[in-house]
Amino acid sequence: MKVYRLLPVALLALFAGCSGDSVSTFVTPTPHAAVRWVNAVPDTIAMDYRIVDVVTNANEASVAYRGTSGAYRSVQPGQHHIRVFPASTVAAACNGPSVVGQVLLDTTATFTVNHYYTVLHAGYMHAGSSPQHRLIITDDVFPAASAGNVSIRVANATAAAADVFVTGAIAAGGAVVGPAAFPNLAFGAVSAYTSFATAATTPATSSYRVTATAPGTTTPLLVDGLLSVGTAAYAGSTSVPPLDPVGGTQQGGSVLTSVVTPPAVAYTLTSSGSASNCPAPGVKTVVSGTTTGAVVTLVDKNPKDLILGQ
Repeated sequence: MKVYRLLPVALLALFAGCSGDSVSTFVTPTPHAAVRWVNAVPDTIAMDYRIVDVVTNANEASVAYRGTSGAYRSVQPGQHHIRVFPASTVAAACNGPSVVGQVLLDTTATFTVNHYYTVLHAGYMHAGSSPQHRLIITDDVFPAASAGNVSIRVANATAAAADVFVTGAIAAGGAVVGPAAFPNLAFGAVSAYTSFATAATTPATSSYRVTATAPGTTTPLLVDGLLSVGTAAYAGSTSVPPLDPVGGTQQGGSVLTSVVTPPAVAYTLTSSGSASNCPAPGVKTVVSGTTTGAVVTLVDKNPKDLILGQ
């Protein structure tokens, strides 16, 4: 059995019996687009991302900071109404905001048939912070990566422009040397894809290191981390079927996005006392921040994926 992460396009054959005769009916799948969500807002609770004008499985609930909805999901083409809500439950403080009681962001977007979209939620939620949070929507067009290469692009979700370096490495940390693969990448910008040789498979941690610094500098390191290496194809056994490779830097033909994200900002939750196991109303819980940024790897296309319209 082959596993496809993207949405294959094929004719669906439905077979039904009638008076002993076999009847085949070919049905063309409903045309659709595909969407995924990324939460890169560092100063608030998890969020729900919803298309509210149609019933769809493309929505995603309770996406924490640096979390994603995973694979692209089918959505009918056309203009859609998007709303972002606070996640319905935050157990640490039992603040229990209503899932539709507070709208954090309200906008529309148009999705074209057979296109893939990444919706990156970036910026800061708190009033007076800059840049303020917004949805950054990219129409993802995948390059034809060869077996000996991987295609990588970078999305900048940090607070300001950055030089982003992409270098072969087995670990993050230490000095970084130029030139930057993606120089002076503005906040909210998503670079074009660039081809890199497939990372070595030994040692097992061999990958590409993604590092962001202020433009024109190599220190301090604002964001530093390794891209995921993926998983090689599996030939199969008597108990497990063959499996296609999962995209990563060691898997030739992969297409990847690296999202560089800022440090998490500490914030305080106030209990509503809405359940018997909650702290008393008004009790505050501090959610700790971090001092460093981090890299989030998105697998845009696995090496063997079929894509819409092909």
